Amino acid sequence: MLATAYLFQEEGEQQLLGKLLPKTHRLLQPEPQRLYLCIHCRQVLSDQQQLLAVKGAHEHYRINPAGVEFRFICLRQAEGCRIEGAPTREASWFSSHLWQCAHCTGCHTQLGWYFSGCEPAFFGLIKNKLLVELAG
Repeated sequence: MLATAYLFQEEGEQQLLGKLLPKTHRLLQPEPQRLYLCIHCRQVLSDQQQLLAVKGAHEHYRINPAGVEFRFICLRQAEGCRIEGAPTREASWFSSHLWQCAHCTGCHTQLGWYFSGCEPAFFGLIKNKLLVELAG
């Protein structure tokens, strides 16, 4: 007990854990960060830290008035997107939010929408227009 207390004082908790557990132990390895990229030009749009649960889910499935189906993820920020168009409430999938188009800053492809007018504001990016890549 005294030896353990000495180790904690002298080397700190992280160093002790490093000695007690092998370096390859999966709990010691940081999980790689997922990045979301434009499928067309590979512009980095956002990352997993920005995922946001809207109405209880990070991912949603909706059909627009023309019958086109969309599966999209919700993100607080998408630095690689540019918001275009006037905000509208027409046919909004989230009744408390207005929406605008969200385009890639690299290739200008529409990747989804920006929902605002009510907190939280968020991006809804279409999954089949995204690449998911591990950082580093």
